[in-house]
Amino acid sequence: MGPGKITGEILEAYLNCKTKAYLKLQGEQDTRTDYGLLRSETREKIRLEAFKKIEAEHPKAEVLRNLQATVSILKRGAVFLKAHIEVSPLHLIIDGLQKIPGACNLGDFHYLPVLCYEGQNIRQNQRQLMAILGTVIGNLQGRMPAIGLIYHASECKLTRVQLSASLQEKAGRILHEIKELHASEQPPSLILNSHCRMCEFRQRCHAQAMNNDDLSLLRGMGEKEIRKYNRKGIFTTTQLSCTFRLREKGKRVKRVQRPHYFALQAAAIRDKKVYVLKPPTVSKSSVQIYLDIEGDQGRSFVYLLGMLIIENGVESWHSFWADNREQESQLLQHFLDAVREYDNFVLFHYGSYETSFFKRMQRVCGKKTALAKVLDCSYNVLSIVHSHIYFPLYSNGLKDVGKYLGCTWSDEDADGLQSVVWRKRWEESHNQALRHKLETYNHEDCMALRKVVDFLAEVCTENFSGNIDPPENARGPLIAPAERINPQISRRHLGQGSVVSPEFELVNKCAYFGHGSEQGNTLLHPTNCHFRRNSCFDRLL
Repeated sequence: MGPGKITGEILEAYLNCKTKAYLKLQGEQDTRTDYGLLRSETREKIRLEAFKKIEAEHPKAEVLRNLQATVSILKRGAVFLKAHIEVSPLHLIIDGLQKIPGACNLGDFHYLPVLCYEGQNIRQNQRQLMAILGTVIGNLQGRMPAIGLIYHASECKLTRVQLSASLQEKAGRILHEIKELHASEQPPSLILNSHCRMCEFRQRCHAQAMNNDDLSLLRGMGEKEIRKYNRKGIFTTTQLSCTFRLREKGKRVKRVQRPHYFALQAAAIRDKKVYVLKPPTVSKSSVQIYLDIEGDQGRSFVYLLGMLIIENGVESWHSFWADNREQESQLLQHFLDAVREYDNFVLFHYGSYETSFFKRMQRVCGKKTALAKVLDCSYNVLSIVHSHIYFPLYSNGLKDVGKYLGCTWSDEDADGLQSVVWRKRWEESHNQALRHKLETYNHEDCMALRKVVDFLAEVCTENFSGNIDPPENARGPLIAPAERINPQISRRHLGQGSVVSPEFELVNKCAYFGHGSEQGNTLLHPTNCHFRRNSCFDRLL
């Protein structure tokens, strides 16, 4: 079966992943994630609300639905909802076309594209999709629209997006690429990305990537970096693992930055070891707090805060819940009341979400002094793992690291996206079983965080020399300092292979490159390559 029409769904898929767009063009389907289904439901609700708003602003006779938007139809000057535009191989159903003054080939008016989107914030993909729709409409009416209208968020608010010249230029390139993909019989190169978590094809693509030992398995490696490695002939994580070189600190460098070395991460996967790179010191205190927050980032709303407190070996658990956005400040106050009992403490969290929440609440609720103390005592564990600890894993997510260290979760499907689904379903039904799922997931995250911190405390010491390969019967991960990785080929050894005859070896010993100023400083200039004739070369002639 040949490829189908290029629909709006395929355009949106292409902006997220070329492989997904190709599979949909071929008519492939798979099981959608709960999060993907939730997004579709939310978008449809926003679409219905947006249509009500548009119909309320115009006379009923001026609003037309589900019509083929040909040039003759567009000349009516109406407002269109669910307008069908078919320009082979495109078959788009645009949420709306809004008429505004301004001459074009249709008359003394022209149209702006209308798009409905479930997210709280307008991101680059939505701007680019709007520019593509604007390009298609502009070709029909003979005038490119200057702006696009996006109805989004749960309150169905309207945002006007400027369709700049650069956006329109890129939209033209994307349309050309999609048409080429439509005509091609070969699938594009598979590159896993952040969209995979919510994609219906995630399992099949992940299996293919594992089979190919693909570089994109390494979470956080972008497409540009993958292309850069590919140009060097590196296509697999095993190949990448052989390229790790630990750079020494320069004499003039005062502050050493600790980037994430994907080559070292690949080496850890290859060797099935945890590599420790220049371990920092993990803060300690008689009171240690392990914090995890659950929220809906799309709505900038935190609804659950859990913290595990260890005071001189005594464990206590606190959990604070918000039924709605108005109770978010109360949730924060309960947290501050709980930590106010301790003069000195260290607060551990995993990632920047908790820090962002505290900074946002500083602006919204005040409480700057109390929250400033919390921020001063906060410790982002992920920052240590990212720069200093290399687990034999493709991702540094808390669930991946926690499972590697022996942690378990009651629900195997539990993750950040699934928690958003559970929360949304709870808001619709107030089912206590869903709330219990969220609280259990939050508690287990805190327990996993504690496990990770305990592990780091063992290896992140100033005198760490490496517990290399514990006995076979011992349990626990194999740990080694990254400095002990010996490269298979050193630069100084390049070229010292075996030779066919002893005479050639003699030539190699006596050959050298000159750097004469007469020919410039070109190392490989033909006139710069000399032989010491008086010592050896004459013997070979």
